[in-house]
Amino acid sequence: MKVFRRILPHILNALPDFISFKIIRKMISIDNQHVEDDITIKVAENIDELEQAFKLVQESYADINLADLKQSPLRVNKYHALPTTAIIILKKGDKVIATLSVITSNKYKLPLESLWNIDNIKNSGRTAEVSSLAVAKDYRKAAGKYTVPLMLFVNRYSFKQMGIKNFVISINPKAAIFYRGLFNFKYVSKKVKRYEFVNNAPAVCLTMKLDYWQDHIKKDDPYHEKLGKLSFSDLPFFKLPSTKYHCALGKVMTPKLLDYFFLKKTSAIHDFKKDEIEFLKEVYNFKEYQDILKGSIKAEEKYFIYCHADLVIGSDVIDFDTFAVNENKVFGKLYKKPENELHGQCIIKIDISRKESLILKGQISSVGEYYSVKVERHENWDDFVHYIKTNFYFKESFDDTGDDDNAIAA
Repeated sequence: MKVFRRILPHILNALPDFISFKIIRKMISIDNQHVEDDITIKVAENIDELEQAFKLVQESYADINLADLKQSPLRVNKYHALPTTAIIILKKGDKVIATLSVITSNKYKLPLESLWNIDNIKNSGRTAEVSSLAVAKDYRKAAGKYTVPLMLFVNRYSFKQMGIKNFVISINPKAAIFYRGLFNFKYVSKKVKRYEFVNNAPAVCLTMKLDYWQDHIKKDDPYHEKLGKLSFSDLPFFKLPSTKYHCALGKVMTPKLLDYFFLKKTSAIHDFKKDEIEFLKEVYNFKEYQDILKGSIKAEEKYFIYCHADLVIGSDVIDFDTFAVNENKVFGKLYKKPENELHGQCIIKIDISRKESLILKGQISSVGEYYSVKVERHENWDDFVHYIKTNFYFKESFDDTGDDDNAIAA
């Protein structure tokens, strides 16, 4: 059986896609998507879940010689420190048995951009790299039973909660056929490269458009139509975050969590380059973080979120991808470049929840590829920003209960 599993990818890759895809889909049935009653899929939201996830990835990578457990018991990196990264876990009871990370594009280049140019993908909408997939050793023989539900959750959460339009992944060339056959990933490049981010393992680059899975879009593939409907169904093992507003990206690291994972459990923060530390200071530009990050920088405080917004300038309505806010401004990016440079007066309509939108007057200006809108504040806007601040960044329990080591905003 072990021999068959080793040679199966070679057999599938040697066959035409339409035959390989049929074989893969028969192997992994989705007609009755059922897992055990004690399975939960969710965003990691406390120190135990995060530590289990980081440990599982490091152990899984060590099993295939992509990491060294003696060097570090946990696999954490600069992307895990950011609120633009979501760490998704699949738990059986209290044990994390599968995990992956969704790294949203920001000022950092995505990890795989060290090898592949994906500018055309990033320019078409918010893009994220799916990374650090790991399944516990005792469950790998039935990996499809868990990874398919995990990917269904990731598709839904990423599209609805994080505003992601495109996924990119780097994957072992032998495994690419499974992602293409199951999830409609397409090649960015078939050229095999050595990926430094995972110990120079061989990899190819794939991409997928998340709007493909919306159930209102007509599919020409019955298998994918079923998969899309499942992804946006209320499956009992999905535990989606419950928040008043559309504001979570992934998770926000508290000062104590940064200290715990990046200084105490690992020495990761000492390996960060100067520009990486400066970006972390910009992201967490609050006095509570200064001891951990060794000072602050001259930059505006920002709370990183996702909300869809429209800019109204004259008779033009322009999609505005909001990535952060503060009491006075909305920060975002345009994917469709305007004919003329945007500046001066505007109106911004920002969807802060599924049921509530705010319409604010403002002044727009640009800094490089990013824009900011200085808004005229009112009570509802102040309530929204206060909610983000107190529920995602400075939840009172972190400071007052003495129980912060088991809490994280997600």
